[in-house]
Amino acid sequence: MRRKIYPWIICLMSTLLISCCMGITNGTFSVFQPYLVESGLTNTQASMILTVRNIFGCLAIAFSSQYYEHMGLRRGMTWNVCIGMIAFVIYSAARIYPVFMIGAAMSGICYGWGGILPASMLIRRWFKKNRTLALGISGSGSGVAMLILPVLLTSVIENKDMYAAFRLDALLMAITAVLLYLTIRESPEEAGLMPWGYEEENEKRKVVNEGAGLTSGEYAMLLVSMLFMGISTQPEVNHISVYFHELSFDPMLAPRTISVIGFFLIIGKCVYGYLVDIFQAFYVNLVYFLGIIAGLFFLVLCKSGNTVFAYMASVTLGYGTSLATVGMMSIAGDLETPEKYMRTGKYFQLIYLGAVLVFSAVPGIVADAAGSYLPVYILAPCLMIIGMILVQTVYIRHGKGFIHK
Repeated sequence: MRRKIYPWIICLMSTLLISCCMGITNGTFSVFQPYLVESGLTNTQASMILTVRNIFGCLAIAFSSQYYEHMGLRRGMTWNVCIGMIAFVIYSAARIYPVFMIGAAMSGICYGWGGILPASMLIRRWFKKNRTLALGISGSGSGVAMLILPVLLTSVIENKDMYAAFRLDALLMAITAVLLYLTIRESPEEAGLMPWGYEEENEKRKVVNEGAGLTSGEYAMLLVSMLFMGISTQPEVNHISVYFHELSFDPMLAPRTISVIGFFLIIGKCVYGYLVDIFQAFYVNLVYFLGIIAGLFFLVLCKSGNTVFAYMASVTLGYGTSLATVGMMSIAGDLETPEKYMRTGKYFQLIYLGAVLVFSAVPGIVADAAGSYLPVYILAPCLMIIGMILVQTVYIRHGKGFIHK
């Protein structure tokens, strides 16, 4: 029984890891944006917190392989969540802008070292089959945080203050660090177990959709697509709260819609892994790209004052943005050779986060200059359409478009 259950416990721990390192440090942080502005920061300063976080996130991703080679997955994941905990303790003590910058730097390190890459490494060791499904479940951790925490954090802020909400995030990370250390094992062999599905190891089954390799032109096309995805997704989600505040919506609408995004992000990531295990990734990616594009268009339509568009945006963006995590690794595995799979996935993540980094302060700058966040939400879906065309073109060039596996 333990042999059958423990791989899925490992999957659960990966989910908790991503809940903290991607969900708390990144996905739910938009809840704090309007309160940071109310505390005396400008829109640009509040956006620069995200920029500093993403700078250090990029640096952390660049050195993630060396970090985990030195620390190992168990210690590395545990210490990384502790770094995130310290970041939110610093946020809770911050009363001047430079202290927020220190917290942002540490939360960026937590984000970079605790994302989908270490989860992928752990899942590949513990699963011989259903890897994409397990990775999708792990990746849904960011959605779990976005589902549960925004309304809770907003309630804490409204009833007490922003700093109490920061302390709550720190406490959740401390609990997660303890669970990771007690539960994670480097490999099934270390625990005296076997990977999930090892009995089928010799069956003719593709665990990862192995590709033939990318030409330099195809590689560039995919990198441009990841660049546009980074520009058009995370910065827009991070600024939903202040965008809705600009539109004079109910203050509780933003945390509710972020929770809806989180709910459908959970579903989107889990279903993505299931669908890719069954159908051709070309079609699955197409549906998810269209979800992002539709969600961004709905945010533009929120300018009309109709809150229905806010909920429609949260549904489609929620499932669509799964492409930014498990989708990237699936695309890498589907088109690249097995030897280059992890390296290509790492560079996809770097380009994506680099785009988030460069663009994270731009919405605030645009809002200060133009008096509105709307121009940002008009540009984003246009870039995503180009990104979708680039990815799907590479699939067609590899003979993986408009055909069954």
